[in-house]
Amino acid sequence: MVGDGDCHATVVIDNKPYRTVSDACWVAERRLAEMDRAGVRLQVLSPMPELFGYWIDARPANDLVRHVNDAIAALVAEGNGRFVGLGGVALQDLDLAIAELHRLVDDLGFAGVEIGSNVNSTPIGDPRLHPFFAEAEALGASVLFTP
Repeated sequence: MVGDGDCHATVVIDNKPYRTVSDACWVAERRLAEMDRAGVRLQVLSPMPELFGYWIDARPANDLVRHVNDAIAALVAEGNGRFVGLGGVALQDLDLAIAELHRLVDDLGFAGVEIGSNVNSTPIGDPRLHPFFAEAEALGASVLFTP
């Protein structure tokens, strides 16, 4: 991200501006204030789908999602029970994805995971992904699908 001033930053992908977001995306106090103004009691925090890293090799993607997941966990911790976390996983590598899913649920206390509707043109209904979904079910983890 590139800072755009006091309260905004621009997400940059492939050296091109993608989206400008307010600091309520990473400052818990600001997000809570916005929630209070809107009458929202509880909010789920999850990664932007562009940060799943499906478009890069699995190991760097895993590093990226772990960093994003840790940032979400920090916000959840600052939210005084008003945030629930969903994390990302590098689903292009099942072993890495399952290991991160366990970390999300067991270590970070997240409710589950958010994934894209396809992984590099592999639809989420592909049998090769069944072990991931079986593990999510065994952990009682929610799975949010994002197109």
